[in-house]
Amino acid sequence: MADIEENARRKAAGKKEIALSPIAIEVVRRIDTLFEIERSINGKSAQERLDVRRTQSRPLVENLQLYMREQVAKLSRGHDLAKAFNYILKRADDVDDDLYNDGPDYLFARLVRGSGTIPG
Repeated sequence: MADIEENARRKAAGKKEIALSPIAIEVVRRIDTLFEIERSINGKSAQERLDVRRTQSRPLVENLQLYMREQVAKLSRGHDLAKAFNYILKRADDVDDDLYNDGPDYLFARLVRGSGTIPG
């Protein structure tokens, strides 16, 4: 009922409904799982964090990259998601460096900072 009211308000205000992409939702869900792992190892020793990242995060990152490549193949080159995924996939080695080297950057920080989202 609440979403019907929200849609009515948007239409009354002249705003269009923004459709959520199931592909984007799935990618965000997978990234959130990675951040859950990062939160769980916060405060642990560098070696413990590295071990967890290698055993738990690495397979998830590899599966995420595979999923994104599969989705890019299905989308047109000009699609916003295809552009975003290609941007990320071109920088996969940088993400791997942040993931497996226990530096001051947390997972994906360099990638996100490169897009100007998080100040460095």
